[in-house]
Amino acid sequence: MKRNCILIALLLLTGASWAQVNKLLINENFTGYINGNLNSTSGGQGEWKTLFTNNGADFVQVDNGSPLVYPGYTSGGPYINVARKGDYQDGPWKYPDDPYKMFTDGIIQLAADSATFYLSFLIRVPAAAGLPPAMEARPGIALRNVNGSVFANFYTSVSNDNHHVKFGIGKDAFSKGVFATADYELNTTYLIVIKYDLFHGTPSDDYDDRMYLWVNPGLSAEPSVSSAQVAIADFWDFNFDGGFNSPAQSLELFQEANSGTASLDAFKVAYGQGFSTAAVNSAAAWAALSPAGTSLPFKFGKIRGYVKGKTIELEWNVSSEFNITGYAIERSTDGVSFYRAGWIAADNKE
Repeated sequence: MKRNCILIALLLLTGASWAQVNKLLINENFTGYINGNLNSTSGGQGEWKTLFTNNGADFVQVDNGSPLVYPGYTSGGPYINVARKGDYQDGPWKYPDDPYKMFTDGIIQLAADSATFYLSFLIRVPAAAGLPPAMEARPGIALRNVNGSVFANFYTSVSNDNHHVKFGIGKDAFSKGVFATADYELNTTYLIVIKYDLFHGTPSDDYDDRMYLWVNPGLSAEPSVSSAQVAIADFWDFNFDGGFNSPAQSLELFQEANSGTASLDAFKVAYGQGFSTAAVNSAAAWAALSPAGTSLPFKFGKIRGYVKGKTIELEWNVSSEFNITGYAIERSTDGVSFYRAGWIAADNKE
């Protein structure tokens, strides 16, 4: 297979979901995004939508001044800064953006008795002044349904000594966050991994969902629940059965007055479902998340670039592909900042 494209400087791989029962739903490290408003339609940033399109808030900003880095976990140069802002009841002039990004494969409808979601990302909290107290904290990150309800919430709060940050989780936006006992340093990058085990129980068995939080876990194997910094068990099921509980569709960020200010990067969301045991679902979701990375699912041949008139043309050869969506083409004028220049769909020929 041979592909030609104009205005090329860098070839990137975009992976597709590779199995019916375990999928990578979000893989966002902001590579190619330009500094400024996350909700801009330039540089591929139009993939993020905002709930309130007319407020002009620009609360979530892309930056590349001090990238977030964690050993063994893939992040980008650009990242985002999320600042806590106004509440909805304060009037439309104070509405936050609350941007969200749709899952790659659209909505996820529960088709089995149980499922597991994994969410991972990097976070760095710059100062305690941007954090609410634990008892007042509202979600900063969550998974979102088609009707706007959320689950698998992540919280930040200020520590009791007012000089550290605390991390917590909660099932939905109406519950208080449950926080890890440890205090974490400000201006330090941490890897957060959240697991949500969903059980589609009967009305008499609707208190068996479970949720876990790990801070800086190892990446070589799925972390054990016993090693989690926070574990929540036996709370009301988040059923995907219509009404208030409806199919999951996106990753959402929040900037309410009691959400925390933070720098964020390298979001990954994956799930596994369809097997008979929770352990198998969990392992399938972890395999799809693949936080330590995997080998590229294609065989790369020759690649060369050359000047053609006033453009640069790139030609490459791929002898085989397996479940690849396509190739994002990016260009740069300084070898540091890269911008989206095009997209080439894959053939997926073996």
